[in-house]
Amino acid sequence: KGRSDAWGSILGGGNLSYIATATTQAIGEDGLSVFNNWRDYMSSWHPTFTTSYGRYRVTAPKIVAEIDKKDNSKALYKEIWDNYLKPIFNLIKKDKDDPKALSDYKIMVRELKNKYLV
Repeated sequence: KGRSDAWGSILGGGNLSYIATATTQAIGEDGLSVFNNWRDYMSSWHPTFTTSYGRYRVTAPKIVAEIDKKDNSKALYKEIWDNYLKPIFNLIKKDKDDPKALSDYKIMVRELKNKYLV
């Protein structure tokens, strides 16, 4: 249940992709770097992304904390990878400007928020 104590420092407000970080076991370090690089790129080149990311930084750690409380958190993160992050990952790998990647990421966060925080 849960991950290493290092995760606590990530929840404390690092500049990481929280949900992607939480699924690192499923996506691997290379996969995580793709998401982090995409986030950095989007922050630099798409001004409206900054507002969305600000809201995400408030919501995502809460989602991750709720998932971490579950006995089956590892399976839940695998499910998040399979159902949400893997398709987004594939979009980013093909074209980091693909608007569907950001749209799908927002949908994922909204659906996870509704599932774990409501």
